Parts: sequence; C-alpha cells; structure tokens
Amino acid sequence: MKNLTVRKNRKKKYCVQVMNDGKRTYRYYYTKEEAIAQLDKIKGNKLLGLAPEIAAETVVCLQKLDGKATLSEAVEFFLKNAITDTEAPVISVATKQFVKWLEESGRSKSHVRTTSIHLKAFTEEFGDKVPSVITTLRMSEWIKKLSADHKHSPRTKLNQIGTAKNFLGWAKTQGWINSVPAVDERILPRQEIKEPEIYSAEEARAFFSLLEEQFPQLIPHFAVRAFLGLRTSEAERLSWDDIDMENKMLRVRAKKTKLGIARTLDEDLVPPTAFAWLKAYRENGVFKVSKHYAEKLAKTFPMKKNAWRKTFATMLTSLRKNQQETMYATGHTSLSTLKTHYAGAKQAKREAEAYFAILPRNLP
Repeated sequence: MKNLTVRKNRKKKYCVQVMNDGKRTYRYYYTKEEAIAQLDKIKGNKLLGLAPEIAAETVVCLQKLDGKATLSEAVEFFLKNAITDTEAPVISVATKQFVKWLEESGRSKSHVRTTSIHLKAFTEEFGDKVPSVITTLRMSEWIKKLSADHKHSPRTKLNQIGTAKNFLGWAKTQGWINSVPAVDERILPRQEIKEPEIYSAEEARAFFSLLEEQFPQLIPHFAVRAFLGLRTSEAERLSWDDIDMENKMLRVRAKKTKLGIARTLDEDLVPPTAFAWLKAYRENGVFKVSKHYAEKLAKTFPMKKNAWRKTFATMLTSLRKNQQETMYATGHTSLSTLKTHYAGAKQAKREAEAYFAILPRNLP
C-alpha cells in the first residue's frame, strides 16, 4: 500500500500504479474521476483489515481534496496521514501518559494542570481513537467545531490547539504516528475583546453601604473580592487562619487557587482597604455566601458577573505604574494576560483612589 503512486500518460492522463508483493500493476484512465473511482476500489480492498473509520477516511481525503489538489497529492496525503498503528494506546490513555511524562520531566504543577485542562476538549473528541487516526482533515474539522463553541475565548482555543499539537509531537517520539498534522489555525474567528464590566467607586460605595445595613455577615467575603481581587472560589475557601490581621497580610494558599500558585497580599502590594473591613466585621463575618443570601442580595443590588475581581485589577492597574505588582496581586502568570483583560478599562487615578478609599462607617 505504501508504494501506491499516480502518474500521467500522454493519451490517458491518469495512471494508477500499485505494488503488490513486488509485482507492479498499471491502469490508465482518461479522467480524474475514473482514476479516483479505481483508487477507491483498490484502497477498499487493501484496507479490509483496518478499522471502518480508517477505510472511510480514505474516501474523505479524496473528496475533500478534489479540485484543490492533484490526485497524486491526494494519494500522498492519505499515505502520510491515514496509516494506523494498532499497537498504540487510544488517545484517552495516551494523553494521561503524556501528562505523567510532563510531571516526571520536572514541569511545574501549574503547567501540568493547565496542560490537562487544555487537552480536555481534544480528548473528548478523539478519546477512543489511536493517535495516527488524527489526520490533517480531522484536526481541521475539530478546530472548526471548536471555533463554533462560545464557551471559551479565542486565546483559550489557540492554547487547546497548541497543547493538542504538543501531545501529537510527543506521540511521534513514541512511534505512534509518522507526522504531526499541520492545520491553519487562522480559521478560528477573530473576536474583539470587550472591556471588562466593572463597578465605579460610587457603585462600590453604595454596595458596601447596603451590606453594612442589611448583610453585615457577608462583608468579609466581598471585602477580599473587591479590595484584594480574590476569585469567588478563593474567597469561599478562605479561613480566618489565612489572615494575619496585626501585620495586615493575607495568604492565598496554592491548593486554594485556580492555577495552584500561592500568593501573599500585604500593604506593599495592595492598599489596606480590605483589612479595615475584615477587622471591623471579623466577629460575625463569613467567607462563604449561602445560596439564600446570594439570591436575596441579587434582588437588592444588580450584580455583574465576576465584576469585583475585574474592578480590583482595573483600579490597581490604574493606580500603580508597576504592573508586575498587579500581576502578582491578581495571581496571573503573565503581564500579557493582565493587559488583555484589564488594560482596555483603565480608569483615572482619582477614580482608583476613591475606590480604595471606601472604608467602614465605624472604624475599630
């Protein structure tokens, strides 16, 4: 099968040449369509011992490339991408081996965790197939499907594609595939990054006044989100043991963060606003908001999705010149991430100062 070639003849333009046990056979055809039909028949006979989806892939290759490439290129494409290694593990198993290899190679926990997350969509699509089945056509179809999914941002989708290619590159070193499928990633639609939804200093002041009047027990939860930039999950998993009130320090432990990266927030990194609120409402305050209170609060104040963390990052970005400090405070891993999400909503310094000047009515 590997010796299958196509060449042109002066009278009959297309020649299908097959090598069977060292014996060469030629058949000539006037039209490309006749040659393709014969080629399909030959491949069908040759692929009887393979899985049904591989035999089907033969026809798909030719149909997709028809009119866009020569018959010779179609055959070359098939031979290069559609040969199955039946001894290789399926992708759901192989990706776990890849992640384990990363761990043993000394990669950071956050890198290993992020790789696992980015491989999820690829594994859901191809988990029951061996790596060599993933041809350029199948990768292309998967990326088109990925681009139609509005659950993830364009950057996340590119990371998913890049991680899938890294896995396939590793699979090549294991001898499970001959080459890594090359796909034009530009088929992903460009998406304009919208300005993050944030609260103004006036809105934030009104919100905390409402909490003081009606929901004082919820103040610690919202104080660490609004003035320290903790994610909702990080705030809910927080305990008073993580806070050094005397030195105004708060420790977000690695096991409680999204990326597994610990960070310490203190007066050198962030304004002390949150610590004033925590000190004033430590006695009866909680870090986890029940569903009952969340629904009750939403009826009283129009909540914006994940806006407190975005507001904190935007205001701190507007207040500080050193964006490296803001990156550490928010727990991001790069300045580019910070700029992508928050730079477009930068506020006046006076607005940022007014935001961090929001304090309890009765300071202890």
